[in-house]
Amino acid sequence: MAVETKTVLELIDKEATAKLLTDIVNISSPTGEEAEIARYLADRFESVGLKATLQEADQDRYNAVGVLEGDGSGLSLMFNGHLDTSFTGREKVGLKGGYGLLPTLSSGAQAVVEGDRIYGLGATNMKGGLAAFTMAAEAIKKAGTADKEKVIDALEGLSLDTAMGKVTIRPFDHQGNAGIWIGKTRFDPSLGYGVLVDSQFVWAEDLLLTEEEVKKVRQAAR
Repeated sequence: MAVETKTVLELIDKEATAKLLTDIVNISSPTGEEAEIARYLADRFESVGLKATLQEADQDRYNAVGVLEGDGSGLSLMFNGHLDTSFTGREKVGLKGGYGLLPTLSSGAQAVVEGDRIYGLGATNMKGGLAAFTMAAEAIKKAGTADKEKVIDALEGLSLDTAMGKVTIRPFDHQGNAGIWIGKTRFDPSLGYGVLVDSQFVWAEDLLLTEEEVKKVRQAAR
């Protein structure tokens, strides 16, 4: 028996989500070494009732695929994210705080919880995303329905507090208004890798079409 759709959001448990993110941050997965985290996620997908596939893309490099089947009447929605991290956690120069990688006390590559934030190698890029859409799929599975209209009703206008500020799913076009940092990459010899310079934060609202512009585009496409 299906649960009311608004309950889907209530089924996303904060502590369970934090635990999942901590677990996958603590699984080392630099580029070329993603097998362990892929197996972990595939096993989790299967344990919650998703159709799980471990897809070998290259030798010892896998994609973890979890499918939650609907009724087949509409389009498919795919959440897609990479399993590898930009660093290995073994760099001799170390990783500096301030890049969304480490907390106030250096932790190497391991996850550290400080208040409502989780730090660690890959936490922001992009294991936080992996944890988020894994928990979303699990919640829909628990609710017993993947009815697209009910899912839309649950998400339209939803606002979330994030590290960048409040992000809202706009009800008129279903676009999230999260912002993005833009700038130039410059090699820093003291670190041994490129860093972002001349950066600025741009909110999506400054780039996305307005509601009136969306209406005009839709009208012209009819």
